Amino acid sequence: MPDAGRFDVVVVGGGVAGLTTARSLTARRVLVVERDIRVGGRVLTLERPWGGIDLGACFAFRPELLPGDVPHPTDRCDERGPVGALVQGNFAFDPSSRGLLEKIDPTERASVETALFHQIHPGARKSYSAERQADALVDWYPDHWQSGNGALVRGWAEGLAADVWLEANVVELREQSHEVVVRIARQGTTSEVTARAVVVATPASTALALVRPRDAACREFLAATRYGRYTVVAFELEGAAIEPDFRFIVTPGLALTLVMQQASHDRRRRTLLCYYDDAASERVDALSDAELVSATRRDLEPLSRLGVALTRAKATVHRWELSGTVLDDERVALYRPEHARATARIFLAGDYLASTPGWGYGLDDAVASGKRTAALVSSLWDTELATTGAPR
Repeated sequence: MPDAGRFDVVVVGGGVAGLTTARSLTARRVLVVERDIRVGGRVLTLERPWGGIDLGACFAFRPELLPGDVPHPTDRCDERGPVGALVQGNFAFDPSSRGLLEKIDPTERASVETALFHQIHPGARKSYSAERQADALVDWYPDHWQSGNGALVRGWAEGLAADVWLEANVVELREQSHEVVVRIARQGTTSEVTARAVVVATPASTALALVRPRDAACREFLAATRYGRYTVVAFELEGAAIEPDFRFIVTPGLALTLVMQQASHDRRRRTLLCYYDDAASERVDALSDAELVSATRRDLEPLSRLGVALTRAKATVHRWELSGTVLDDERVALYRPEHARATARIFLAGDYLASTPGWGYGLDDAVASGKRTAALVSSLWDTELATTGAPR
C-alpha cells in the first residue's frame, strides 16, 4: 500500500493550468492543492436552468482545448451586435470600434478609445506595450457557450485521477535531493506530504513567494509579472427586447468601465456583465455588494432608453483581485520557455508562462502551459529511469 503522504507530483493550484497539468500526468500519483472552495481559478460559471453566466473568463473557449476524450460543446452563441459608447448621457453605436470613434466628439475620443481597450485587457492602458495598446481599435466579439466556460473546467477535472484538497493552502516548499517536502495548512491544521516533483500553477506573485528559482532571470521574470484586477456586476434579464442589440457599451465618465451583453440562443435570456476595471475597482472597494449593485443600477439608468430595465433584475457581484497579466514590454523581454522549470524538482505552470506572441493570459495559454509543464515533469521521470534503472 502506498504511503498516504507520498505523491509523485503535487500540483499547487487548481485553475485551468493546474488541472491540465494534473490530468496530463497519467500513471502518476498526483495531489492537487487548491486554496479556494472550488477548482477552476479564473473560470467561474454560475449554473442556471437555461445555461451559465461566466463571471470570470467569459469569451468562448476553443473546443480543441478540451481533453481528447471529452465531447465538444455545441451551444455556441455569437454576439454580433454593434459596439456603443455612453458619453455624457448620450449613446453612439457602430458595427466597428473605428466607426464608433468617428461618431464621437473629438474632445471625448481619447477617453472612449481607452475604454474600448478594456473590452479585452485589464489594468491601465499606459502600462501595456504599444502593440497591445493598439488592441483598442480591434473589434472584439464576446461569443460564448450558452452553458458557460465551466465546461472546460469540468472537462479537465472530471477525468482527473488525482487527489484534490480544497480549502488547503501550501505554506512552504522544501526541496531535498530526491523529493520536495510540501507543508500544507488545511482544516485548521498543518501537515506535510512529499513528492518527487511539485508544479506551482498559481499567479506569478504567489509562485515567487513559494519558490526560489535557481536562475536569477526566472526570479526577475516572476517579479516583473503584474496583474490587473476587475469587479463584475452581472444582471440577469428575461424577455427584454433591446434595441440596438449591442455587444459592448463603453462608459467613460462613469464609475464603471463597460457593459458587455451575453444572450441565450433565442435572446430571451440575457446577462449584462458590468465591469469595473483596475482603478474603478479601487474606487468601489469601500462599497458593499448591495451598495455597488445600487450604484451600478443608477449609473446605467440611461439603458432604459434601449429597453434595459435593471430595477428588478437579479444581480451578482464578484471582485477579482487578480485577472489577466499586464502585457508590458518588460515582461515580454524577460520571458524564456525555460522559466517553467524553476529548480531541479519544482516546475511552474500558468497562462503567464505561455509563448503565444504578444500574449500571456487566457484559456489557450493556460492549457498550453499545463501540457508543456506536464511534459517537463515526465521528462524528469524518463531521465531518472535511464540513469538508475528505476524512478527514484
